Amino acid sequence: MDTKQENYETARKDLLSATYFFYEKIAFYSAGIISLSITFIGYIVSKPGKILFEEIFGIRLYQLLIISWIILLLSLTFSIAIRLWGAAYAARVAHREWLLKLEINLTGSYTESSHTELRKYIRKTSQKIEILKFITKHAGWISTVLFIIGTTLLLTFVILSFLKL
Repeated sequence: MDTKQENYETARKDLLSATYFFYEKIAFYSAGIISLSITFIGYIVSKPGKILFEEIFGIRLYQLLIISWIILLLSLTFSIAIRLWGAAYAARVAHREWLLKLEINLTGSYTESSHTELRKYIRKTSQKIEILKFITKHAGWISTVLFIIGTTLLLTFVILSFLKL
């Protein structure tokens, strides 16, 4: 393998590692934010009055809290699933590469129908790779957007709760 190819592979692996690291951090932050908000709920409940049942902009504060929790849990789920889908993607790519090498090595030693079946299988594997690539890419965006929305809603809840204290 030449130097350019090795540099490309190293850069690709570094980028993949950084991507997984980013989504792991989103998962950790989502879980941490949810646990801190539960602690904050304990503080609010210990105060006199029913702050959680206050209504602002037509929505009760506890409803805002529950919505933000659901969104953060979805973000957490997508962040964790990205690693699983990424691993499945990498496994399919390696499998396709193996099949392509097998096809080259078997040229002339198999019948045409066997070759056709192998090509169909390689095509199906390639389609699965494209689907996994699409899912992983969009799950990343979804996870990031959900994290931002959930954090913003929870921050809004905290600010409004402090204003009502």
